[in-house]
Amino acid sequence: KAQALSTLEKYAEAIACYDKALELESDNVNALNKKAWIIVNHFPDRLKEAAVTIKKAIGLDPTNNNIMHTYGYTLDKLETFEEAILVYEHIIKQKPSFSNVWYDCARSKIKLDNSNNIQSCISDLQKAINLINRISL
Repeated sequence: KAQALSTLEKYAEAIACYDKALELESDNVNALNKKAWIIVNHFPDRLKEAAVTIKKAIGLDPTNNNIMHTYGYTLDKLETFEEAILVYEHIIKQKPSFSNVWYDCARSKIKLDNSNNIQSCISDLQKAINLINRISL
């Protein structure tokens, strides 16, 4: 139900459904991850709540790259870009075919406003493009 509500852009209702699911099964990493993702993307005033939620999911499943991606994305939104980059680079080592992570890593690097990062950003973006092109062929 939460996923359907999210698709319908009823994000507050979707979060309430994830909360209900978590009342029934507090270690449901999928619900924790999706709840955090919705909060990060649609409720910028609740970023700390998203961080707490995704950290709980990481504690339950620290090897899940989708959860780690949400964590990196949350760190980026919290403007802790260096930490976000470290998380993204960790994911890339584990799963170099994760195109969204290459893209998000580049986004975090450029936000550091450091001219030394430009070439690295371009390289990361090119890797993301190459991966997407392989998928769409």
